Amino acid sequence: MGGVFGITLIFPLDTAKVRQQAYPHYKGPLDVIRSMVREGGIGSLYRGLLSPQAGFGVTFAISFAGYGQGTRFFREGNTERDLTLGEMTAAGAWAGLLQSPSRQVFERVKSVMQVQKGGGGGDKAPYKWSGECVVQLVKKEGLYNGLFRGLDATVLRELPQFAVYYPIVRC
Repeated sequence: MGGVFGITLIFPLDTAKVRQQAYPHYKGPLDVIRSMVREGGIGSLYRGLLSPQAGFGVTFAISFAGYGQGTRFFREGNTERDLTLGEMTAAGAWAGLLQSPSRQVFERVKSVMQVQKGGGGGDKAPYKWSGECVVQLVKKEGLYNGLFRGLDATVLRELPQFAVYYPIVRC
């Protein structure tokens, strides 16, 4: 619940960041936020929030399970044995690799929801909710391009991130 609350709290800033990256005419995050509220109301700042909220639990469950699997592999049945730093790093990297596909899907939907504008001007959302976005992405772009485009970059980010994360948390 803490993660969901944290995502909800900072989500307008994430939206501002994504909008600035997609639309260079903005002067900064406050300009993005003011413009979005003026054109689409406060709710426009939270467009796409359902995807990371739903994905938070899934991706961390996969990560924790992957790390557990990695540690069991290295312990070879000896649950009392402490892992070396290298083993914790490898188990963390494994966890990062395993959770990358789910993270990619949730982030792809979130980003599309944050950036896309509907027809007719203004800042009306093109999709009513994240589920509709998923269906339309797959329909228009196919399964891989629609949901997994950028997976290679996600793996390159997540693998080292979790290779460092787990040993730091464990030490």
